[in-house]
Amino acid sequence: MVPNERRQKILSILQAREYISIHELAQRLYVSLPTIRRDLTCMEADGQVRRTHGGVTYIHPESDISPIALRNHQHIEEKEAIGKEAIQLLSDGESLFIDSSSTAYCFVKAIPKDMRLNVVTNGSFIAQAFHEHPHVHVELVGGQYDPHHACVIGTEATHFIQSRFADWFFVSANSMDTHCITSQSNIDIDLKQAMHAHAQQTILLMDDSKFLNTSFYKVFDFDAIDQLITNHLPKEIEKALIENQVLIKKAVQ
Repeated sequence: MVPNERRQKILSILQAREYISIHELAQRLYVSLPTIRRDLTCMEADGQVRRTHGGVTYIHPESDISPIALRNHQHIEEKEAIGKEAIQLLSDGESLFIDSSSTAYCFVKAIPKDMRLNVVTNGSFIAQAFHEHPHVHVELVGGQYDPHHACVIGTEATHFIQSRFADWFFVSANSMDTHCITSQSNIDIDLKQAMHAHAQQTILLMDDSKFLNTSFYKVFDFDAIDQLITNHLPKEIEKALIENQVLIKKAVQ
């Protein structure tokens, strides 16, 4: 059974039952627990399901909860620790690119309110998070607005980024395996790659729920990343990152 077919089967099961444990789901589909977890990670990123402790629940299509709203309430302690660690890199007067991820949102909330920064982002909720930072100059890129993910995307947004330069690019993604960083959606990959190309350093912010998973679209190879900030890292990924000279920082919760 291919991944898309299997995920449709998962949705059919959840539509009938609303909730099922991960162990029972693996048994019903005759696949391993890691395979089911990879499927659920992708489906959760798309706003189709909500992971719970030991299980998963169905999100009705008519629900007004967007994927970004869901992610802003998942793994909060880990993301907040990562955000607090990331702000240690900042100095007054620097320029930042910040993507529209929920982990970046936790990073922004940790930035001291008296810092002087220039910020460019494609996330509307990221821009709004600076409303109490009087010394931060914020630019929200122009282009097509995606209300489902609360971000601006498209060719115009990418062109906007190409006219700016930053000291730091803070970014996250859906998944990381031992070879690269991947995403379930390709709506903003061009924009992220433009931010990387126009930044002095690219800092990846990822909590440990995203490791040893592979999504459909490749975002970056490891050699595009200067630093990874996380709360915990599997040994096999740590080895691959070290081989690619990626600096690793582990946040303390």
